[in-house]
Amino acid sequence: MVNTWEERRLLGMAHFILSNQTEAKERRLTMDECITKEMTKSLLKAFDGMNESLEDFQKACASTIESTEKHIVSALFLRESAMLIKLAESSFVTRWYYKHKYREAKYHRIKAERFFNQNFK
Repeated sequence: MVNTWEERRLLGMAHFILSNQTEAKERRLTMDECITKEMTKSLLKAFDGMNESLEDFQKACASTIESTEKHIVSALFLRESAMLIKLAESSFVTRWYYKHKYREAKYHRIKAERFFNQNFK
């Protein structure tokens, strides 16, 4: 039993300190929850931005692949056309050589077209 005024005062101070510590812990928990919510929101915004940039990157890659495909196929078509012209201008003796070269160029063009159609479309 508390008898003196001094003991009552010390007991009251101890109770006040303990209650302030529990309130501080509760405040820290709510502050931690607020910080967690804010960080979650900022991470969501960052990942949304990454999603948009990833979509832009995919479009850029698709465009690059398409332009590369067109360039390669057109170069092979030009080579095939050149071999066809040489075949048409060739004599009887060299015709077999240019016919072989023309067929080879045509085969390479068709092979490239099939590769791009199967893998990138």
